[in-house]
Amino acid sequence: MNTLRSAPLALTLALAANSALARDADPATDPSAPRWNDWTIRIEPIIWAPALRGDIKMPGAASIDVGTINADEVNLAPAGRVTIRADKWSFLFRGFAFAVDEDAAEIDLAGFDLTAGYNLWTPIDDPENQVRLAFDLFGGVRIHSIDASIAAANSDNTWFEPIGGARINLDLPHRFGLNVSLDGGGFSSGEDSSFSWDITVAFSWRPIENLGLEIGFRHLQADLVEGDGADEFEFDGALAGLFGSVVIRF
Repeated sequence: MNTLRSAPLALTLALAANSALARDADPATDPSAPRWNDWTIRIEPIIWAPALRGDIKMPGAASIDVGTINADEVNLAPAGRVTIRADKWSFLFRGFAFAVDEDAAEIDLAGFDLTAGYNLWTPIDDPENQVRLAFDLFGGVRIHSIDASIAAANSDNTWFEPIGGARINLDLPHRFGLNVSLDGGGFSSGEDSSFSWDITVAFSWRPIENLGLEIGFRHLQADLVEGDGADEFEFDGALAGLFGSVVIRF
């Protein structure tokens, strides 16, 4: 899909923004600064195992449930996430690619998020007991891409939408952690529209300082429309399932 080619550019921009922030930070002259004043990078290769649910309408055809074309089984989807943090700011890029290949249908879905966040509140920060609770707010852009071929109908569409959300980060003793993220967004222009929301819950453990493991659950719900009348394409459904990742920290 053509959106895959945008990923390296987005990541390069995020790294450049982080480098500028890192040069401005000086922990030695600010003893009251947060513990993450030194910038950090988290790289997470992910395997997601979602199932596709919902309805899809191809141009010139009626809306159908994806289960009727055997497109609702669990499939492994490669995914990834890069998080850059400097002081109270964070920059996140994540993406996935999901595919269904059945006799009656071929459906490829991809999604990318690029967001900037700010640590709004840290009610608990106890280094001695290794406990920290932080609340972040973030905003950015989400890209949806669907390339579908069902029977004799074909459609290839891309949507862009602004998103906003909140994230809870809980650090626990012995390098365990819990992260919960909830966001939503939408955009409408003429005959085209997109609305989505996403919830991700993840539990992590770092057996060593710079390497960890993470397991969690992600649910991405979307209503995507392109065109009108007989030419209308619509996907109203969700991808949801467990995921696992390796977390590499710098």
